[in-house]
Formats: sequence, structure tokens, C-alpha cells
Amino acid sequence: MNLTEKLKKLEQLEKLETLCFKNPWSLQAIKTALESEYSIVVFHDDGSKKEPQITGYALGTRIADECELHRICVLPEHRNRRIGELLLREFIHKCKERNQKKIFLEVASKNKAAIKLYERCGFKKIAVREGYYGDDDGVCYWLGIGVK
Repeated sequence: MNLTEKLKKLEQLEKLETLCFKNPWSLQAIKTALESEYSIVVFHDDGSKKEPQITGYALGTRIADECELHRICVLPEHRNRRIGELLLREFIHKCKERNQKKIFLEVASKNKAAIKLYERCGFKKIAVREGYYGDDDGVCYWLGIGVK
């Protein structure tokens, strides 16, 4: 991928962040995460042959045999098409390929769509952090993968 393609991808991810999160990551934070050898990231695009546009992504960090999912988002106009589920399942698959044993994540308790997705994919609620998001609680989930 050349520099122009990398910059376009970063710009698309920055757009996703601003449209999907109340506290979006900066362009530099996204770039740093993507360049880390400890990151696991998956993308979904609109399928365009000429210049595909990123419609969603999932990103996490692995430490030892565990991974934490930091971001999963889909452009608002592409929601309700199971793209989030595709991203999450691909993220889980990549974690398994890298011999991760557990995936952790945290979600705002008011984000019912995300909670439904995580639970549908097998994540189990393990804790609640009251007031973590100021006006909302943080709900912690985990999924055991590759555990015998």
C-alpha cells in the first residue's frame, strides 16, 4: 500500500470515529494503533472495485494470550446489515489465529445494540463499572476462545 492509500484509509477511519463515537480517537491515535505489532484489526468496505470505502472496522490489542477489543464501529448508513457481527466474528477468528485465549471488552450500558451483538457472539458479562462513562455505566464482557 502506498502513502496515498494509507492516508486515505486513515482519513476514512477518522471519519468513522467521529460518526460513531462520542469521544473519537484522534488521527494520531488511530495511526499509532494500526502500526502497533500488538494490534489486531479487521475492516469492512463497501465492495467498490475502483476505490473501496471503509464502512466499518474492529480494533483490539493483544497482551500475552489475551486481547482487548477497543473499537468496533460501522458507518450509520451501513448499520442493520450484520456488518458489526461480521467484523466481530472476523476479529475473534484473528484472535484465535494468534493463539489468544480470551477477549475482553467494555461497552456503555445504554448501547443496547452492541450488548445484543456481544451476547449473540457468546460474550459473558463479568462486571459493571458504575459511572465509567460519566452519564453511563461501563459493562465488562469476556469471551473464552481456544480454551479447552
